[in-house]
Amino acid sequence: MYPFFYAFFREKTKKNKIGGKQMLNIKIAKEKDKAHGHWLSLPADTEEKLKVLRKLDEGEPIGTTLTLCITDVQSSIPNLKRYIHEHDPLKQLSILATRIEKMSDRDAAIFSGSLDMEAVNGLEDVMKIADSLGNYELFPDVTTPKELGVYLVESGEVEIHKSAWHYLDYERVAVEYESNNNGTYTNLGYVVKTGNNPEQTNTKDKQTIKFFSPLTIFTYPSYEYGECGTDDLPEELSSSEAMCYRDEILAAIEKEKLPSEGDRGLMVYFNEDKSLAQKVYSLHPTVEEWNGELWGVMVAEVYSELTEVEAAMLTDFAVGQMSDGWGEGFEQRPIKTGEGEIYVSFWKSKNFFIKPEQELKQNEAPELGCNTQMVGGM
Repeated sequence: MYPFFYAFFREKTKKNKIGGKQMLNIKIAKEKDKAHGHWLSLPADTEEKLKVLRKLDEGEPIGTTLTLCITDVQSSIPNLKRYIHEHDPLKQLSILATRIEKMSDRDAAIFSGSLDMEAVNGLEDVMKIADSLGNYELFPDVTTPKELGVYLVESGEVEIHKSAWHYLDYERVAVEYESNNNGTYTNLGYVVKTGNNPEQTNTKDKQTIKFFSPLTIFTYPSYEYGECGTDDLPEELSSSEAMCYRDEILAAIEKEKLPSEGDRGLMVYFNEDKSLAQKVYSLHPTVEEWNGELWGVMVAEVYSELTEVEAAMLTDFAVGQMSDGWGEGFEQRPIKTGEGEIYVSFWKSKNFFIKPEQELKQNEAPELGCNTQMVGGM
């Protein structure tokens, strides 16, 4: 008569143990009248289920077969509601509720986080995750990227010498870690998968592509006694004049790198498109000489040729790093030379553009601002 509950009636009567911290309640209603339902705390014994059935059966003609469904869910696992559907079998839900009852706060946080990081296609997957909490780890009280960065460094998960801690950008440390690990934040901490989740490897040979853009370089000449005249107006150097400072600029770029960026460089901060993130291994800023001039260059290592859309997406990301990300900090730091201090911007050229190396070099050197594709500028 009630197929939705049929399997339960063959179970032994159980004592309801709800009342602890972890719980699962479901609201059951008639399919034809979802607005009016009744709550059932799981796991429930036969008598408790029958009470709900009798309430739903009130006013129905004798012999009527009711089709029932779940219309709402309450649980101490905050996101579990998203993974329970209206016709999930109560027998399985009761088993799940029994497991949830036994969870500590730590296990509940891990369960919540693992649900969001895995591909869940039904109640069976939810049950499997509940049985596999040992494959995950909780970093307690870590609820923001900055807190994650601090935890990784101070716990030794990321090895960085203590002398460098004061200068670290902990959020960048966290971003790099997140790009290489499957994890998520919960209200009790950061949950990360530790088992059966090997980092993706790609055995294909990497190809190198380069994007060129004009540099803007200002200098503050040294005066007597080696002091720089920073109160005076800076002098802008031409791209050809900047050639004599190439080694100092390269050394400054190297100094700007963070240990957490590893071989991938700026790509650890790319999270706009998962497919492209897997296709582009690394992105590093540098400077190179071409036609007697010094250019800003973004060097990318890719596993296969980029589509036009992917190339545009990578270019936009590179420009963003030049202007608001990596480049924003780099252009504000003085680079000491034998003649004074210089400041280098990858972005502030009046006629800024960015072009793939092949496109730039296929013709004679262009005059900046003439017949060039403009991407943006200041």
